Amino acid sequence: MDVEIPFTGNRLGFDIQPTTRNFNNPRAAIGDGIVSFSIKGVDLSPERVRQEID
Repeated sequence: MDVEIPFTGNRLGFDIQPTTRNFNNPRAAIGDGIVSFSIKGVDLSPERVRQEID
């Protein structure tokens, strides 16, 4: 399921990385005011995904 979440502010904030990290970090695409990512799973519904994101 593809998800798009709007945001306001400077998109450069998404480029900030901690000094320690692992390589299994979530992946997203940052557009003009939109963060886009995919969620995969069994029996996904828009309501369930929204509840998990909220």
